Amino acid sequence: MKWGAVWLLMGTLALGTTGCGDDDPTYEDVTPPTVEASYSINGRVTAVSGEGLAATVTVDGSETVKTNADGSFSVAVTAGSHTLRAEADGKIAKEGTVEVTASNQGEAVAWNVVLSNVGTSVTAAEDGSATGNMTSETLQGNELAEVEVQLTAEAGALPDNGSIVMTSLYAFDEALIETKAGDRQMLYGVSLSGADASVTLNRSISLALNVGSEMASMLQAQKLVDGQWVAANSTVEGDIIRLEADELTSYALSFEASISSSSATEAITFDTDFWDNLTGGSNVNVSGVGYNYRHGLDLAAGANRMEAYLVELLGRHAGSSSVASLTGTYDLGVTLPIGTGMRISASQTVMTFTATAGSYSASAKYYGNISFHVTTYNRQHTGGGSL
Repeated sequence: MKWGAVWLLMGTLALGTTGCGDDDPTYEDVTPPTVEASYSINGRVTAVSGEGLAATVTVDGSETVKTNADGSFSVAVTAGSHTLRAEADGKIAKEGTVEVTASNQGEAVAWNVVLSNVGTSVTAAEDGSATGNMTSETLQGNELAEVEVQLTAEAGALPDNGSIVMTSLYAFDEALIETKAGDRQMLYGVSLSGADASVTLNRSISLALNVGSEMASMLQAQKLVDGQWVAANSTVEGDIIRLEADELTSYALSFEASISSSSATEAITFDTDFWDNLTGGSNVNVSGVGYNYRHGLDLAAGANRMEAYLVELLGRHAGSSSVASLTGTYDLGVTLPIGTGMRISASQTVMTFTATAGSYSASAKYYGNISFHVTTYNRQHTGGGSL
């Protein structure tokens, strides 16, 4: 009886030890999952004032997304080249190309677009004379940079009751940058076109642009001829530069200004940046995580007219007219087995731009692309997929 009891106790202990090992495996060598890189294009569509627009963004000619109330949008994409087009009521549509580079890093590429107003129609009287007025758009609070334009056509300059369209220009077309000398930048321009093909100029008309006497002395007048910007006839009358428009084409005022830049990065904050399933009781599914970021150009209005012009120049250079604090979601789509964990971090490119003309300058910060980094690991903190 004594030896029987001893053997029974030893057997029970052995069974208990085996059961405990089966119920609580170590998970020391569990292979962490691999997280696939996720790509998106984050953008804003705004007016020149910086106000967000209710716009439609078309991606690669097929997929369309609507902007939020602040003009922001986000669309998931694959690595490669993508063509985007932004359209809004009463605005001139714009198109651009975004390059998303394939890498182990997930990325949210920034695409901002500023849409200006459609043109203003001017109809001639029965004698072919006409007058019209237009004012340039500016960033909100930066109205010192406004340029007032007055069109005057003497009798016989236009066909009877014929109409022409005045459209604001804010920058040289990228395809024409090489045709302008040195660091000359567009202050403002006006495009003249006929409302229909029958409208032409019978004689020159006058465009009077109020730019202020200090700026007027720094400007050169140009017109677009066969895709090239050439000198245009003009005179300075105090605050006014008067252009002689002898045909329906584009006219512009340019000035010498330089733009310098420097680059830095800032950390992005997440709703959660760490998932711990090292000692969990079941697998953990993580579909995505929210993050906070800034998007666009952060700049202040000019203290005087010259600084205000440089502020406008910075907005055009960066392709953005305001900054917004936004939220996004990074897609993870990963399952963490027991014995694994995951961390995520991200940094955003921040460019500082400075525009200088003579003794005047203005600076702004542009918040752009975001790069993500995800790491998964096991209890030994070895192996695992990461991006």
